[in-house]
Amino acid sequence: MIKLYKAFPLGPATEVDLNDFFIGNGTQVTFSLVNKTGTLLNDDVQVGATVDRQSTGTVTVSGNNFTLPAAPSSGQVITAPGVGALEFSAYDQSVIAGATSPTVDARPFIIADVEQIGLYKYLVPTGYSGIQMQFIDHDTSNGAAASWYQLAPANADGTAGTYGAPGAAIDLAAIQNSSTLSTGSAALATTITVADGTQFTPGMIIAINYGGADFEATTIRSISGNVLTVDALANAHSSAETVIHCGWWVWGKLIVPINAAGGQTAIMWDVGCDVIVDQESR
Repeated sequence: MIKLYKAFPLGPATEVDLNDFFIGNGTQVTFSLVNKTGTLLNDDVQVGATVDRQSTGTVTVSGNNFTLPAAPSSGQVITAPGVGALEFSAYDQSVIAGATSPTVDARPFIIADVEQIGLYKYLVPTGYSGIQMQFIDHDTSNGAAASWYQLAPANADGTAGTYGAPGAAIDLAAIQNSSTLSTGSAALATTITVADGTQFTPGMIIAINYGGADFEATTIRSISGNVLTVDALANAHSSAETVIHCGWWVWGKLIVPINAAGGQTAIMWDVGCDVIVDQESR
């Protein structure tokens, strides 16, 4: 399945854990995680405008359940992020000593499948212009707002492309093309030769030899015919191994409004990143 990652190498250590969201009913204090296990629950749990923490004892965890110190009021949103959250950090003041753009934080991340890409392809859903990504505000009464965030596809050199409007969705091309290596390649090589270079474009993240002992993912930086220039390989590879497009680099940018937190330190977890995609078997 499609997942978000913070950096290479793509795996459990860099995977972005999905947020769990709940709505209080005035009596419930214990909630069951759906998108992750209890061991992956972040120290913080946001309840409305309040942050409770495991480290201070106001959040306790048992198995895949967590318990709050008091029942959230009816309709109140509870946000339970994971330890592998995609974090942005900025100030709500325009002048901060040593900071050039204190209200802005921009960083790249990755949307990819490196676990089942040999089994599935990810297509543009009917009625959409691409695989859609968008920041969503799950608690419009508290915390951050989706309108503070912008998304941009990455350029082939890794820099940010054109950002969408604040809070708007962006479209990415389908993740489906593949070929094979026509010659072997050595570890640390920065080029590979494939049978059909027309299947790829610069900026694609590719999986080499999915399911094999030497499996790895890398990024295509440029293409000349059937020769792909990539980030240096970790492993040696043999002719005929599969090369499958498995993901894209994306940039996210946070712009904090002036005085959004009253000039105080605030932790806000209520904004998540949604992906709309059509998963089909190969």
